Amino acid sequence: MAIAQDIAILGGVPLFSGLSEEQLKIVAFSAEHVAYQKGQFLYRKGDKATATFVVLDGQAEIILSSESKNAANIPVKPGAFAGETSMLTDSPRRVSLRAVDDVKALKISRELLVRLAEDFPEIGIKMVKVLENRLNSTLDDLGHIQGQLGANTA
Repeated sequence: MAIAQDIAILGGVPLFSGLSEEQLKIVAFSAEHVAYQKGQFLYRKGDKATATFVVLDGQAEIILSSESKNAANIPVKPGAFAGETSMLTDSPRRVSLRAVDDVKALKISRELLVRLAEDFPEIGIKMVKVLENRLNSTLDDLGHIQGQLGANTA
């Protein structure tokens, strides 16, 4: 994939949106291009989070409960960012990420993100915002579940 396409995709990722084209070029040149065949795992639940992924081509799926093919899964399409929360919080992976098709992705290491946050403070601020948004979303989901459980017991 051409560097211009990588830059365009990275510019659409919430963590990198608002960065200059030069900053996006640095991310694109520093990230590792990786490929996974259909059925391969990009990472598994419980793994140490050492990188995050931006899907460039193909589709992956976040596996929430188990690694069975019948589990409730969340699609991860081109342009999506996956695995950043565990990496930013330095916690083990809470879910698995598996290739549904052959997948090409940019792998962005923890070291690269730390270096980018040091060199470009706006990326560090974005990291905090991404975590804040994820936390708020999780809390909203929990509130909805709590409301449904309360309605079912009434």
